[in-house]
Amino acid sequence: MIPWENYVAQQLPMLWIPNGDFELIEARGDLHGVLPANPLLAIFPQNWSYGTGAA
Repeated sequence: MIPWENYVAQQLPMLWIPNGDFELIEARGDLHGVLPANPLLAIFPQNWSYGTGAA
């Protein structure tokens, strides 16, 4: 296994980190800017706003 790990470490352009199986987002109906979800599972509260329209 070690020779294979060394070979792959030299061949891959970056570290491969698999995404999570799912992401569950619960937010109030009048909270906008929560979606779309970030693929890195990060949150950005600066994009959130309350009201009837989008942020």
